[in-house]
Amino acid sequence: MMKIKNKKSLIISIILIIFGVSSLVGSILISRNNFNVFYLNSEEDVYKIKDNLDGYYVLNSKIEITKPWIPIGTEEKPFTGHIEGNYKSIILSGGYDVNYANSLHDDNFLNLGFLGVNKGTVIHLNIKDSGIENFAWASLENKFNLNYGIISAVNKGYITGCKTAANAININSNIDLANIGGICGVNNHQIQGCSCVSAFNITTNCQSNVAAICGLQESSGIAKYCYRTGCLALNLGSNSNSALCVGLCKGGEINNIGLSSNDEKLVELNLTSETYSAGALIGKSDLTDNLTVSNIVADISLTSEKCLNRFGFICGEIVNNGKTLNCKNICLSGNVTIQNTDSNTSGLLFGNYLEKNLNKFDNVYYYLVTSNIEKFNYFSLAESNYNDLSLSKLNFDEAAWEKGKHSFYLTYGQK
Repeated sequence: MMKIKNKKSLIISIILIIFGVSSLVGSILISRNNFNVFYLNSEEDVYKIKDNLDGYYVLNSKIEITKPWIPIGTEEKPFTGHIEGNYKSIILSGGYDVNYANSLHDDNFLNLGFLGVNKGTVIHLNIKDSGIENFAWASLENKFNLNYGIISAVNKGYITGCKTAANAININSNIDLANIGGICGVNNHQIQGCSCVSAFNITTNCQSNVAAICGLQESSGIAKYCYRTGCLALNLGSNSNSALCVGLCKGGEINNIGLSSNDEKLVELNLTSETYSAGALIGKSDLTDNLTVSNIVADISLTSEKCLNRFGFICGEIVNNGKTLNCKNICLSGNVTIQNTDSNTSGLLFGNYLEKNLNKFDNVYYYLVTSNIEKFNYFSLAESNYNDLSLSKLNFDEAAWEKGKHSFYLTYGQK
């Protein structure tokens, strides 16, 4: 009997040891990961993100926000957590809280979007903002500069694999300057693998930097592996800059971008002023640091009902300020229709004369399908005042174009 009891005791001891070790291993894993996962299943769950800005969140289902929205994160207290969107959607249908905006008496900028200021990580999240269209700008008690992005007004973190959509923005009062982007208004860090997929109608009566990815990219910004489908219809105030990728660029990197319309017009510009810069990729580059543009496939259609002052496939206007622009592996094709071209200064690649020593090109191909412009003032191969041997590669190569386009679609999923 003693032997049997000893055997039983031994078995029980072994079982207890096994369970003890298992429990210990589990504790180590939790301690090592050092976070709790919060699952978002309802509108109320999404509101609670504001109470824990460094939390780890997973979207479990499609959620519609029906109440006026207050963006998550500010300059003083940014969002620093992680949102795993799980390829599911949040719909902002309730608009934005005007009382929240009017409480920002000491702030120069009004930040609108799902996030106000992001210093964390947002991944695989789809956002449709159907509420910004009805925002009561006239109800603002103060004048602001606006940063608006569907994912985040200001990005200082990581936005990856997100898709966005919005119908329209109509800014008619109380905004002096607007940075508007389909992903973020201002990009200070990294946007990767994102797309604004809807037709987006934007009207402003102020100076604006507008694009499908980000309105303004600072010199520390990186936009890569992004693509754009649909249409941008813009009617903007004077001195505005617009494009499909970045409205106003200060430097950084723009690479692996695909712009294709699937037989739609990607850009329709209805301009309110003759002072304007627009590009297929970048509206204006006013560099404070070097800028690298590489691995671009673009097939675009651009129209302007009024005079477009500066247009170029890569960039409408570039101001180097002593900094370098590097362009490599770029395939550009499309249609350009511009009315009232008497004061137009457009170029095939850039809308203004470039500083030769600060701009470098390698494997850049373009093909203009149709145009109603009598001549391009800058960067035409026949232009005698820019006869540089480094431009000898700027001849359209159909084989290279097809290869580049196919490889981008195949690798990065553009449809």
